[in-house]
Amino acid sequence: MLERCWKREYGMSTLYSWVASPNLYENRHCLPERSIDQIGLSFGLFLLQRQAREYAYAAAYLCGSAASDVLFWILYQAGADQPITANASGVANSVLLCFWLLFTWGFVHARADRLLYACLAAAWMLAFATPLVDVFRVIGIGGFYWILAAIYLFLSIAVFVRLYTLARRGNRDAQLFLVPFFLSMVVNSTLAVVSALYTSGVVSLLSTRTLYRGPYFDVTWEQFFAVLSYFAIGAVLVLRFARSAHQEQRLRTEMESARRVQGQLVPVELPRFAHFACDAAYRSASEVGGDFYQLFPRADGSALILIGDVSGKGLRAAMLGTLIVGAAGALEQENLAPAEMLDRLNRYLYGRTDGGFATCLCALLAPDGALAIANAGHLSPYRNSRELLCESGLPIGILPEAAYTETRERLAPGDALTFLSDGVVEARNADGELFGFDRAQEISGKPAAQIAEAAARFGQEDDITVLTIALSPVATAV
Repeated sequence: MLERCWKREYGMSTLYSWVASPNLYENRHCLPERSIDQIGLSFGLFLLQRQAREYAYAAAYLCGSAASDVLFWILYQAGADQPITANASGVANSVLLCFWLLFTWGFVHARADRLLYACLAAAWMLAFATPLVDVFRVIGIGGFYWILAAIYLFLSIAVFVRLYTLARRGNRDAQLFLVPFFLSMVVNSTLAVVSALYTSGVVSLLSTRTLYRGPYFDVTWEQFFAVLSYFAIGAVLVLRFARSAHQEQRLRTEMESARRVQGQLVPVELPRFAHFACDAAYRSASEVGGDFYQLFPRADGSALILIGDVSGKGLRAAMLGTLIVGAAGALEQENLAPAEMLDRLNRYLYGRTDGGFATCLCALLAPDGALAIANAGHLSPYRNSRELLCESGLPIGILPEAAYTETRERLAPGDALTFLSDGVVEARNADGELFGFDRAQEISGKPAAQIAEAAARFGQEDDITVLTIALSPVATAV
């Protein structure tokens, strides 16, 4: 075997490069160092944005790389056997290279595809190729370095193609990362080929690797370009984080606007009625939900009740809910019956929902207890803790010709109606058990806030809306 020691070089895309270099440590201090600032930056960005796991991968790579640099130097100083040092470094090299690949894919938000799996497999070939030299002696050092060169060239081309493809499609992160990756690609691929040529006895180009030779340390071209790539990647991380922070601030502003919009969907103060006692409770499963309810008083003392649930979540659901409530407010001026109200809302929304829809229940309660209900896919209400069954049609916004019928009842003085959204019955505990209709019916006679609290405490997964309305103990004929 050639007289040599195994030296690992810098390079974000390769993590280690092993180079046959006689007398590398002779009269020189060559312990590599990793930038503490880079490690701290990566960990700091991950702590600020825990959902961005690419920062954690970068920090794991940098910390692992620094630790392995120290370990490798200790093994060398302790005179550890070359096979032990080489094989340990081979495994560490593969692990850290996997971290780098995961960081790259995560950074550009690329999905885990076959190309990533091929790159991860190639990374592990480094660990499997090392024992072939000093343990099994199947190949020589020259053959090992040609395998190493082939692996690095494959990884460089594969990752460059992935970044370039995404960059051309307008991926901003891929555009930012393309230049620093190109620097690392040139450094490590060139280093692997030079080492292969040297160890195969073809030509020695090792002297051309040195940019500066001093009495205490050397600076190689690969180290110089590696430093440039570190600075470039650090700048990219900061720029990307700043852009993400700006986007989050804009999102917070939008969500605040959405919350103000939602105030129109779930009013805090309900209108007062001479013959009814009304109460409501609302708990959003996220910052902005899709539930809505409205009470419209009429001149004859009646109350038009509207409650529903828009498909989806977030700002889109809130805006669709606002559209429904706005349209209902305008249509209410015509004193429509519940079935006609749903029919008009359905025709108005069809084609305006961008694929969304809403369940909705509309009820008209007169001061004398006369009740008419039309239902568009919503939960039936409870009357004195018993389900008041009513025929249901399609949710609004799906088909323009959906038909809605009315169910008529008459409440006795003191009777109470409880309207719920599906967030109550679909609450789920840690064991996966649903709150269910039986529990909902059992507590349906309680105040709205207690019902909402019970469902939320059980295990809220969706928006929870509870609306109750009770007829005066003394019915008044109109």
